[in-house]
Amino acid sequence: MTFALYVWLWLLPALVIGVAVFLAWSWRRRAALLQVMLDTPLHDQLLASLDRRRRFLKQILFVLGLAFLALALARPQRGREQVKLERTGVDLILAFDVSRSMLAEDVDGTNRLAAARAAWFNTEGPTILYAGRLGHEKNLDLLIDAFLRLGPTDPDARLILAGDGPNRADYAARLANCPNAVFTGRLDRDDLRACYALADLFAFPSTTDTFGMAVLEAQVFGLPALVTDVGGPQEIVRPGTTGFVLPPDDPAVWTANLRRLVARRRSDPEDYARWRAEIAATAVSEHGWDRVIDDLVAHPLPGAAP
Repeated sequence: MTFALYVWLWLLPALVIGVAVFLAWSWRRRAALLQVMLDTPLHDQLLASLDRRRRFLKQILFVLGLAFLALALARPQRGREQVKLERTGVDLILAFDVSRSMLAEDVDGTNRLAAARAAWFNTEGPTILYAGRLGHEKNLDLLIDAFLRLGPTDPDARLILAGDGPNRADYAARLANCPNAVFTGRLDRDDLRACYALADLFAFPSTTDTFGMAVLEAQVFGLPALVTDVGGPQEIVRPGTTGFVLPPDDPAVWTANLRRLVARRRSDPEDYARWRAEIAATAVSEHGWDRVIDDLVAHPLPGAAP
């Protein structure tokens, strides 16, 4: 399919509509004139002329309709074998611009890192972060079960639930006796960046996300991520390198992986910091817009015009 055919594919409907509007306007003028001249000897000739024009217009519309249908059928269809999952890029420069948006004072005079540390990260224990909607479709009961099981062995671990949603009250009730579980409420972009920067790992148990932008943002900030093997977030995480892909219905497995990451962060903070830097570098190299565009150029969709 050439570019010219695609142009005609979209121009033909506009052409048909334009012709129809013009002729309708022309008929309206002639009808008014006919109404005036009905009692004159010319009215039979006018009626015959309008009838010929009407038949001619029908023929034009029929031919144009056939041409439009032919072009529509000729347009390449994307069957299942042609569907290609494209990655979404992240604005890495914007995400890494921590020095201006958080480490220094923002335009409203608030130091976001200091404010977030005072409000939600005011302990020395390892911090698990979730960011997103607080709804049952995010499978947060799994994360809460895993975190409650973590408590006896790691009482200083903290769970930060950043966001809001219709089931926040249900989750708050489940965590009512757990002082290390914190709900931040809805956050703006800078406060969310502060949470990414201050947390130690990211847990995202959703089974309904087709991509999982929050996971990619967390990886850009160097957070190892735990995700399920259902949905799009698993495509972002490199198992064993930038995080772990886990079953969506086994809190014991999630607890074991939370405990492993918490122990690694606690036992060797410097090594953990180096690992976070490697995770951030991987996110930059694999999910930046330059890489996404390079992939699109190197592997165009089947049937795409050259």
